[in-house]
Amino acid sequence: GSEEVLIDSLSTEAIADPIPSLDGSKIYYSKFSNTTRKLNMLQGGADIYSIDVRSKVITQLTHSEKNFPPNSVGGENLWRSFNTGPCPVPGNRIIFTSNRNGLSSPRFSGTSERAHCMQLWAMDLDGKNVEQVGFMNQSGALHPFLLKDGGIAWSSREDQGMRTLRSWA
Repeated sequence: GSEEVLIDSLSTEAIADPIPSLDGSKIYYSKFSNTTRKLNMLQGGADIYSIDVRSKVITQLTHSEKNFPPNSVGGENLWRSFNTGPCPVPGNRIIFTSNRNGLSSPRFSGTSERAHCMQLWAMDLDGKNVEQVGFMNQSGALHPFLLKDGGIAWSSREDQGMRTLRSWA
């Protein structure tokens, strides 16, 4: 076999969550735009892209949506929009996780840490018709994936009763 780099990135960027489309013609992925940290926060957000395997055309599907009030320290907005974990599903849709509604995990209330509450969302393959589909992910959801029977599974941080702030249930 051989290896081919499909996506170049800068030293401050990161590519994550690659997954092929159901027909194998595209790869969906998340791109973190700036991985440098300030006040323990990433300086950039993350968006979902697709790349056509044959033509190598890259399409940005999300655009670091900011539909939430700013969370600031010293007048600087610290909140970043993260759209991650794309998962193509039947019906020409993509399930993904995002903090675009600005919720913080209740698990971190009263602490100095800021935790993005990633919830489940769905969109069309072109990034349109975005809707929230996971409303009960109060502590966070990550890595949705398609099951053989058409259902969706994901990692959940619903960890009520656990005695540590960092564990995923």
